[in-house]
Amino acid sequence: MGENLPWSEPQVLNPSNPARHGSAIAAVSRRTDVLDAFFFNTAHELTTTWWTPGDPNWQAHGGAITHGFGFAPGTNIAALISPTDSGRLDAFAIDSSNTVRWVQWRTPAPWASATVPLPESADPAVGVHATWHEGQIPLLVEARGGRGTAPVDDWR
Repeated sequence: MGENLPWSEPQVLNPSNPARHGSAIAAVSRRTDVLDAFFFNTAHELTTTWWTPGDPNWQAHGGAITHGFGFAPGTNIAALISPTDSGRLDAFAIDSSNTVRWVQWRTPAPWASATVPLPESADPAVGVHATWHEGQIPLLVEARGGRGTAPVDDWR
């Protein structure tokens, strides 16, 4: 099995700006033949890169998309593509102050970043989870100390 599949040789995402040890990795495909990858670099910044068959050089694209704060060890990355706009990417992760951070790209604008208002600190070990639903992005996070999960409704 797999002998006749058109797999290419493994490629390093970005050796000049590598992922930190134990970094989460998320990937989405915003349209046919485009793959966007997200990871935390060694400076604990959220980093992105992309690939297409016509330009498969992971190292030539992207870089850190957050600056001035780091992400918590153990947090995941929830990356989403818009179901109606292939020029929009959203990603969520928990920073080192246990705040949910949201980054968004809408072509042709640069990446933008914001915090998601929560009544309590988020638990990075549980992470943040998101999906598109009827034009909104509901989030699910757990408060630190295991005080239960709480949906964050209608985040845009």
